Amino acid sequence: MFLLVCIRHTHKYPPLFEQVLVGYLQRFRVGEVITKRLLASLYFRLGSTNIQLVFQELERVSMKSFYEKETYTLDDIDRLIEHGAEESLYLEFKAAKSIHRDSRHEISKDVSAFANADGGVIVYGLTEDNHVAKSIDPIDGLTYTKEWVEDVIASNVNRQIPGLVIHPIRLNLVDLQSIYVVKIPASPDAAHMSKDGRYYIRRNFKAEPLQEYEVRALYERRTMAILEIEDWSIKIDYDKNNHDYVDLEVYVSIVNVGTVVESIFAVNAYIEPLPVYADCMVNKHMFRNHDVIHQGNGRIKFTASSDRPIFPDEEIRGLTFTVSMPIDQLANFCHGRIIRLMVNFSSGMHESEIDLSNRAQDMLDQLAKRTGNLDA
Repeated sequence: MFLLVCIRHTHKYPPLFEQVLVGYLQRFRVGEVITKRLLASLYFRLGSTNIQLVFQELERVSMKSFYEKETYTLDDIDRLIEHGAEESLYLEFKAAKSIHRDSRHEISKDVSAFANADGGVIVYGLTEDNHVAKSIDPIDGLTYTKEWVEDVIASNVNRQIPGLVIHPIRLNLVDLQSIYVVKIPASPDAAHMSKDGRYYIRRNFKAEPLQEYEVRALYERRTMAILEIEDWSIKIDYDKNNHDYVDLEVYVSIVNVGTVVESIFAVNAYIEPLPVYADCMVNKHMFRNHDVIHQGNGRIKFTASSDRPIFPDEEIRGLTFTVSMPIDQLANFCHGRIIRLMVNFSSGMHESEIDLSNRAQDMLDQLAKRTGNLDA
């Protein structure tokens, strides 16, 4: 629980939010991968009362982090069982019978589906019940060696999957009863074809066949920039000149998940309508080209466009803007309020949103605590 101690010394979260974190850490024991930055982001995104959303996001991150481990041990598998880990877009459990001479097609289908999606881990030698890890089901490691599995994948998946790694976990060294953890990256060389001549992708706990246009899109993905809204956060503080007013400073970050540099893009945020009691501005940031556009009927567009490229895997802050209002109007402003986010780039667009509903009290609590800390 070292991480939780760090949290309490660096962030003043409400007790209910801390209870969620304690329960999560006890259930999954993956606290070492849940960063303080992520927790702060979760708190401002989801609020302290939205328990289900907090759990869903933490589980998504933890399953993704399971993929990012460099090695795997029997303790990792026991932990999945003990804490009822569930299959997800990034994780699948397969019984020992899935590693068999008659299972080459299924192996190639499942592995290629992960490679064509966002990557993930298949644990062979672990049974599941309703998608929940159940019990260890050892594979005959003398008959079905790590090399056998590697050969099945290499010879039955068209186009080699770069970066694929198989981690054998030996239950004993006599008859080599084993578990195979197959770590599959999101492939830059997608689309990969299975042994049956079809293309698959990981969706809803299973490998589903791709339509022709989806296969074409995967091929095109290899030679284009793809920008996404990566993250956002909100900072609240008193207006420097009038403590009867508060400033909501919104930060929006974007990331290039494609394979080439993107030079032409714009990051936009929309508030509709902006109440008459509120004022707004786009803050200075890394882009010189930024503006606030009044589009009529109270609709406001904040925009910042590129004056520098964004490279593959690079994350940058794309837009920062401030909305000011009387502190006694904060609840009215947040009620039912959705801020739409959008990044436009040369080959498409990506959208997200900020839901401010029921966030006013959380922000006021943060403001009060910050003020209390300053007074102390």
